[in-house]
Amino acid sequence: MHPVALFRTRTMIDASNLEQRQGGWSAGSCAILIGTALIVSSVVIRLMTAAIEMPWFDVDPTSIDHPAIGLLPSARFGFDILMLIGAGLILGGQFVRGQGASWWVLLLAALPVPVLLWHGWNDPADLEQGSLWFSSALAAVALAHGARMDWIRAVGLCILLAGLAPLVIKSIVQVAWDIPATIAYFDANRAEEFAMLGIEPGSSAARVFERRLRNAVPTGWFSSTNLLASVMAAGASAWFAITVLTVRKKMTSGLSGLCALISLSMICIVIATESIGGWVVMLLGLCMASACLFLSGWQRVGGWVAVALVVLALLAAPLGSLIGELPGIRSFIVRSGYVSGAAQIFLESPWRGVGPSGFQAAWLQVRDAGSPEEIVSPHSMPWDWIATVGVLSLSWMALVVATLMWGPRRLEETGTAEASWGLSLRSWVLGIAVLTIVSGLMSASEIRYLGGSAVMVHVIGWALFLVMAILLASLWRQIATGMRIGAWVAAVVLVVHAQVEMSIEQATTVPWILAMLGISAPVGRPGHEGRHIARAWAGVAFAACVCLAGMLFVIGYLPAAKTDRIVSDLGWSLHESSGLADGRDVLMQRRSAAEGLLEAARIRDDDRLRLAAADQLLDGMVMSSALDQPAPSSDIDAAGEQVVDISMDVFERTGSVEAGHIVISALLSNGEPAGLSRALPVAVAVSELDPVGLWSQRHLADVLWERGEQDRSIAVYERVLAIDAAREIDSMRRLTDRDRVDIEQRVSDFRMSGTPD
Repeated sequence: MHPVALFRTRTMIDASNLEQRQGGWSAGSCAILIGTALIVSSVVIRLMTAAIEMPWFDVDPTSIDHPAIGLLPSARFGFDILMLIGAGLILGGQFVRGQGASWWVLLLAALPVPVLLWHGWNDPADLEQGSLWFSSALAAVALAHGARMDWIRAVGLCILLAGLAPLVIKSIVQVAWDIPATIAYFDANRAEEFAMLGIEPGSSAARVFERRLRNAVPTGWFSSTNLLASVMAAGASAWFAITVLTVRKKMTSGLSGLCALISLSMICIVIATESIGGWVVMLLGLCMASACLFLSGWQRVGGWVAVALVVLALLAAPLGSLIGELPGIRSFIVRSGYVSGAAQIFLESPWRGVGPSGFQAAWLQVRDAGSPEEIVSPHSMPWDWIATVGVLSLSWMALVVATLMWGPRRLEETGTAEASWGLSLRSWVLGIAVLTIVSGLMSASEIRYLGGSAVMVHVIGWALFLVMAILLASLWRQIATGMRIGAWVAAVVLVVHAQVEMSIEQATTVPWILAMLGISAPVGRPGHEGRHIARAWAGVAFAACVCLAGMLFVIGYLPAAKTDRIVSDLGWSLHESSGLADGRDVLMQRRSAAEGLLEAARIRDDDRLRLAAADQLLDGMVMSSALDQPAPSSDIDAAGEQVVDISMDVFERTGSVEAGHIVISALLSNGEPAGLSRALPVAVAVSELDPVGLWSQRHLADVLWERGEQDRSIAVYERVLAIDAAREIDSMRRLTDRDRVDIEQRVSDFRMSGTPD
């Protein structure tokens, strides 16, 4: 090289290094810390709040005391945006520090994003689920880059693991108080509860419902006890590793006892869930943590073992269904049907999938008669993604496998355990924990509506969260390796259970699973030769995350916030004006609510709100005609026509089975022959879209019977009975005893005489 050129090159390198030492390093580290704080705080808060579609209108607003409690779409978009901003800050910090980013990791994370945006542009429900997935995936990749700095990894792990504390308190409260109180209330109001549920007392469905109620298990803030079992099994494995290390390091007995108590409480919660899958993955996690701590050379095989466990879990459902009647096998039989259906859905649309929210509609057409549930997820991580997003989503699964593989090899310290700017790790963890607590309390709507026990759960839960976060930060100096091992084992537990559970579909669990996976397995540093290329990739990734956050704010958050506000106001108005005695006023009130919902639907082009509007009109028709002063029949008929117009539009555009049922109900409401004639083609179309749907076939049979087409109706009634018999696995989704007897009587009488009774 020419001496002048060599001098200029050395001068540029020295200037760059000086900038990093004096200011660039601090600015980059600051960005990484803030980004990490935004991500882990958002993830922890989402663990403690259910996701809901709309306030009030999930049920009749006049029948409840408060709106549905949880995170509305606008709030979920807000957290997705915060995670994207956090990811951008981490990757931007890597750019400033000159560390760069792994191009192939970023590419694998980004490949499904265009497909998700395409689906989201056409359907707000797809945008909600799609933004959850890509924001969580990009945030996890960013955490994996930020975790190159050991104190950043420490901060992230302390907050994420401590985030389970409120769940522990919530679960204990449910077991000790909530479940017994619910059973006592049911015993005192048995008849009213069965009437509200539409269940006949003494029927098989009533017996199943009562058995499930009396054997109720904790769920935390999740929709399923299996989800609670999954995260608690992961937490128990991590805290078990921490406990063992505190004992081996001969730390204070009180400290070891506290860690053991935390681990034991999580183990007890997993046992209390009665989730066989949760028990199995917890046992695997405890065994793997023990192997990692006591066996030499495990780092060489740990990744292979983790991937093997994932593959075995993925094969468990189809293989388990072949074994026979063993404990838990019935669940595998059901899940085997889910996987089979997901495979058919994927083959029908392999390149772009059916959309993140489109699985349920596609499932109705491929499920067999023994699958009574109208599921929204195939309960399997790869099948969830490839059925709804298409073949490009395999890049996410490849990234998950790669992360599990390199995780055990990245457990050594990658930087100082003390934070910069003269502050200790505990100080930063405390600051981020307080920020998380404040944000969590602000978003906890149940405190405003439930008070009492809800306040106690949050206060005690967040206090324990703070204690656990500080405890973990204090332990990091002495047992950092054990904490890294525990976090990686927890990530393995989560991924293994996600192969047989719907945890990768739920808004509460997806961010925590992927964040734990990212923070526990840092991305390797680029070589000296490729550092400039890696830095360029980090800059591109920073810009992409910022652009995605801005796009999501415009097309997601702003419309959703406006819609949520309108729907909330409508619900409050309807709730406060309940108790009207005049049928005309009741119908007018419901029509006003329906018009408001239609206005909100136009903002986001949201068919869910259109169907909610149709439901309000149907409720108004039923309620107003049942009063002592009913609404005029002309007004009721006009409302019925409006229901038909709204729901038929949705049905013709989307093929929604729910919309079809609403059309049929509205057309049959007055019992006129013209309504029967109009309902028949809709009932036929619905039965074709849902060929083994019990009520889809029942509607068709009833319409044919009322039209006098007994030959055709009997054939459909026999199909209904066959579907009902195939549902012995779940009595709650079968015909009532009275309905079954009535249908059997019709079929028997017709077969004997050839004419109706």
